[in-house]
Amino acid sequence: MDLNQLIQTVQEQQQQLVSLTSEIENQLQAKDLAIEKLQGQLSSRRTNQGALSSSQVTPPQELVTTHQPDATQGSYASAARKGAQHRDPARTTKRRLAAGRMFQTTTTKGQQGYQYVYLAALVKSCALRHLFPCHWRHCILLHIPYVEEFLACMRKCEADHIENFQPLDPNNIADPKYADLAIEEREQLIYEFTNTRALQTLSFLRPLNVSGVGKYFVSAGWISQEELDIAVSEAIGRLAEKEPKKAKFLFKPTSHTPNNNPVHSFQVSLSLWNANGLRQSTVHDVLHHVQNTHVLLVTETWLTSGSFPTNWSQFHLYGSKVPGAFNRGSGGITAFVSPSCPFSVSQLPSYNAHTLSLKVGTLTVHCVYLPPPLSSDKVLSLLRSLPVTGDTILCGDFNARFGSLLGDTNANPRGTSLLPWLEESSFPFSMSL
Repeated sequence: MDLNQLIQTVQEQQQQLVSLTSEIENQLQAKDLAIEKLQGQLSSRRTNQGALSSSQVTPPQELVTTHQPDATQGSYASAARKGAQHRDPARTTKRRLAAGRMFQTTTTKGQQGYQYVYLAALVKSCALRHLFPCHWRHCILLHIPYVEEFLACMRKCEADHIENFQPLDPNNIADPKYADLAIEEREQLIYEFTNTRALQTLSFLRPLNVSGVGKYFVSAGWISQEELDIAVSEAIGRLAEKEPKKAKFLFKPTSHTPNNNPVHSFQVSLSLWNANGLRQSTVHDVLHHVQNTHVLLVTETWLTSGSFPTNWSQFHLYGSKVPGAFNRGSGGITAFVSPSCPFSVSQLPSYNAHTLSLKVGTLTVHCVYLPPPLSSDKVLSLLRSLPVTGDTILCGDFNARFGSLLGDTNANPRGTSLLPWLEESSFPFSMSL
């Protein structure tokens, strides 16, 4: 077929389409007219029926045509009714067991809580991988009672279970731009990554699951108790916004009276430690060795923001960042309060930039860190600014050596300058080892 024939064929087909379109438009117009006519007749009939009804005239009997229901529709409806009434034995058993767990003891239920299970991953671009900064890993959050059942299913699939994966291991940092960081900086960085992802997980969970999962995160050292308290409060807010009646029923406000027993009715235990840099990964080990301490005061934490991963309550005097050092701080004081502490502990207003002041029952505690660059006059001014009563303890790292007065072999200028202040304040004092 040459070009002229092709053009002629296309023109003929185009003409046919135009004719067909015109015919369809005519048919639509005719149907529109028929519909308009029928609507007019229906409106007229309704008007006549209303007039006859008002005149109490019995309308003429109309022929009523009954339509038999389609057999197919009837069979579908019948099947739907049967399906709605049918009870799935497996679902019934599952519901019965779930209801029965409400009346079981903890011994029968076994260990409760949540746990991450780590599996090998062949695909690097997997969404679950982003929970932790590590390639080739899946992490799946499960109820502890179902962990073994889940792992049994995974073994049938020949999946690789990673048993000893440690999210806080600095070697999990795969980004090459962090390869040259010191080990302390990598430990801090991996904690920040893990902490951020754990808090993000809590923000996405169902509100009623936040507390249980958060306790697992606290026990693992990924978040602090204070961060969990905030996450639970936010979860309650989300539930109250979505289901206010349910939230009001589950979280009824309770009156809480703090324990303000004076410390004199208890044997109080205060401990002091100069950390020279407290790592996030070592906090659990440190607190494990001071279980009998009510309040642990730590100087030189180097903490510049946030908190440490533990269920001990914390009060902070943050340090300052070191210029030119990645995420490195200097100074800083933290007070760790044991969950078993028998009296109330609160933070007092800051009297200066180098003192963390606490109220421990009726006792006032001033913990100071006085860095070496401070002048003697500045140090004396800071110490004299602190309110002192009969129930006051002043402790910390003074960076002062008092010589034979405290059993030291040497003295330094700061220690010498503080001797007159010690005499005028009449403080009984001792040197920490």
